[in-house]
Amino acid sequence: MSYPLNIPDGAYHIVTAPEHCAWPNLTLLPNGEIGAVIFNQPSHGRLEGDVELWVSNDGGDIWAMRSQITQHEAGTVRMNVAAGLNQKGELVVLCSG
Repeated sequence: MSYPLNIPDGAYHIVTAPEHCAWPNLTLLPNGEIGAVIFNQPSHGRLEGDVELWVSNDGGDIWAMRSQITQHEAGTVRMNVAAGLNQKGELVVLCSG
């Protein structure tokens, strides 16, 4: 299945994490990087999976997977995340599952 993608003048489209279902929770990290906490499967909770941290250090043009945040048990899924910085500037992630 495919959908048309209408991109306004001056905008551009980047595929960051193929085969991931991303409703990204974006956080500006203290060092200027952008963190995106996303689900690592290509569906919204239909497959077993975990939450990952992807980071961009160039304002969002290029992204790389930094770490897997969760480790699901067989037959379960970890998703629906909230993320932010604590008072020490450390990334804190809460997820369901």
